[in-house]
Amino acid sequence: MIVGETLGLLGAGVAAGVVSTVVSLASIVSYPALLAFGLPPLTANVTNTVALVFTGIGAAAGSRPELAGEGARVLKLGPVAAVGGATGRYCCWSPPPGRSS
Repeated sequence: MIVGETLGLLGAGVAAGVVSTVVSLASIVSYPALLAFGLPPLTANVTNTVALVFTGIGAAAGSRPELAGEGARVLKLGPVAAVGGATGRYCCWSPPPGRSS
């Protein structure tokens, strides 16, 4: 990777971090930047998803004072979120009725 590409990706990463901090839409910047630098769509998607996992962990760690005392709410809403995620996964991976995958 040449210096220009490295600096371009670094700049896109900083811009994605700023956008993520302001409006939580890092993918608006990072995914197109990865595609523009020649990554295949699947590789760019996986790279972006892994980066967003760490962004979420960092956001949760940075919000510890605001999250203090919210354990009961997490225990109550966590299963609802898990069921919603599982339902979304099922809907995305299941073909429509009458069609095979």
